[in-house]
Amino acid sequence: YLHFGVLHIHSWVPDFLKNIASDGVDNFCDIVMNENLTKAEAEQELSQWAENQGGEVREQFDNYLEGERQKWNNLQQKMHELIGNVTHFFTEVENLRDDMTLTKREERQNLLDLFAATDRTVLSLAERLGEEASFLVGEHQRGPCPICGPRSPPAPPFRRHRSRFDSGVLEGGFPDDDGEPFQQNGPYGNDGSFGWNEQFAQDGRSGPIGKSRQNEPLGHTF
Repeated sequence: YLHFGVLHIHSWVPDFLKNIASDGVDNFCDIVMNENLTKAEAEQELSQWAENQGGEVREQFDNYLEGERQKWNNLQQKMHELIGNVTHFFTEVENLRDDMTLTKREERQNLLDLFAATDRTVLSLAERLGEEASFLVGEHQRGPCPICGPRSPPAPPFRRHRSRFDSGVLEGGFPDDDGEPFQQNGPYGNDGSFGWNEQFAQDGRSGPIGKSRQNEPLGHTF
């Protein structure tokens, strides 16, 4: 009875309804859709309805109910088996974690072997039982300790190199340059050909690059 419904009737018609007249189907639907009936009352009325149809309807109706009961029993059996397997899995995990004679490497390998031998459905259910279950199942996938684990190789040494942009930054050295070409008197230094005080800089005669003096030929007279 619990599996009767409008969707089931429209998408799949059981054998006992295939040869029923329209008024018989209407009576059947009235019983199924009546939410004021208890389950026991509905089952009794459906049984009486099948009896009233005569012919093979009663037998087909009984066969249908028996098939539905068998499906439910099979589902219950599978659920009990699954719960038992999950319980056994957690017991095995607990035993491995409590075995103080194992090294960490041995414990990890035994856990991996247990996971490999366990049905995926059991592992999936174990992962969904809560944070504790997820922690146990996923432990073999955790990374190393952020403090004690493998560390990155040391960074290559840097020496201080003075540049015209930041005299104190740490940057890779240029062998034997001694600050060239950015030293004080070099071509790009403050006093060099392209330096701040020369013709392409702030006070130079070619002022469009720097802030030229007001009265120079190319100064900003506009």
